Amino acid sequence: MKNNELEKLINEYEAIIVRCENLTSGLTVDQLNWKPSPDKWSIAECLRHLTITNNLYYQNAKPALLAALQKNISKNKNSPIKFGIIGKIFMGFEPPLKRKFKVPKVFSPKTKSNTNFSKDVISDFIISKRNMIDLMRKSDSVDLNKVKVSSPVTKFIRIRLGEYFSIMAPHDRRHLWQAENVRNLPNFPFV
Repeated sequence: MKNNELEKLINEYEAIIVRCENLTSGLTVDQLNWKPSPDKWSIAECLRHLTITNNLYYQNAKPALLAALQKNISKNKNSPIKFGIIGKIFMGFEPPLKRKFKVPKVFSPKTKSNTNFSKDVISDFIISKRNMIDLMRKSDSVDLNKVKVSSPVTKFIRIRLGEYFSIMAPHDRRHLWQAENVRNLPNFPFV
């Protein structure tokens, strides 16, 4: 990789995948879906939320990147990723949890039928991270500060592609930490 910041982020994404695998290793479907209380998320819901978030941003980021590659928006040497207000807020999502945020409906892991998630929730999350890694590799030569991506919540919010890649890592760590806390509860149903 030419872009050291992207290489660092790819390593963070790879570590997130390993963390997910370690967290879910050996868990049954019942354990994945166990909730400490009706208003708290299960491990599966945490992973489903991350998958939805990754996939929605990927769907917005991919065409923006492809357009930048066609326009040959090359990266300036020594141009670090810049952060606006939204990027700075999201970079504060590192655990431990300091405050709660209401999840926009578009990112909600809740299903209409309230059925349990299968173990596919794990592989779906990993695939979503791998897709993002692939997109990051393809963006190695692009100026990540010039390419803008719309938020899945509203097209009026646009952030730099480099910000997007950067903010997803703390967001993932935040919800994996949340899932680990579920697994570490004394009443978690170990078999």
